[in-house]
Amino acid sequence: MKLLTQGDAQAVLVLKEAQIELERRHQLEVRRRLEVVGATAHFLLEPRRSRREVLRRGGG
Repeated sequence: MKLLTQGDAQAVLVLKEAQIELERRHQLEVRRRLEVVGATAHFLLEPRRSRREVLRRGGG
């Protein structure tokens, strides 16, 4: 998050969302924090979702 906040990175790249946080409520908080700094998260082993679907599910 420090690199993202400083503008030294624009995205987080992990194999699956559970690597960021295990609990769904914490995953949503991380997504909100990413959105605040204009960053994105990409998950290599999970199907890509449209932004509309992510927002509908409560992600950021």
